[in-house]
Amino acid sequence: MSVTCELFQLDEAKIAECLAIPDQLMVDLEEGIWEEADRATLGEAWHIIHFLLTGTENFSDWPLGFLFSGGEVIEEAIVGYEPVRILQPEQVKEVDATLSKMDTQKLFAQHGSQAMLEAEELYPDHWKAFQKVYFIQAFETLRNFMQAATLRQNGILIVYI
Repeated sequence: MSVTCELFQLDEAKIAECLAIPDQLMVDLEEGIWEEADRATLGEAWHIIHFLLTGTENFSDWPLGFLFSGGEVIEEAIVGYEPVRILQPEQVKEVDATLSKMDTQKLFAQHGSQAMLEAEELYPDHWKAFQKVYFIQAFETLRNFMQAATLRQNGILIVYI
């Protein structure tokens, strides 16, 4: 069974609705109300991206640890493996500013292959079967998505399915 990470853009009105009525958020996720441009799929690459950003497979500090431990948890909205989390627009802007300064090749050089081999709980455990380009593309998807959300002044919903 795989764990994938999905990101959804939310405007401030939708964020307020999600926080006030978590049951409606569950319905929205099941019905797939988001347009393709308002969502991004990191697939199984999410944990590798977290590791490349933070150097750890565990929870980490803000803003680099945002995929694993950032934002506001909506305990009543459990989809897949974890309760969903929301990053407010100002948090998205901060993450975007951090990611926009990063060089993908340097990330791999800093926390790449050898460190990944030494990590004990890195998901997916079959990550070696993936090409490096898979993780680079996922990181670029994430960076572009955060930039688009920042430009639209949107928040982000983080869901692990």
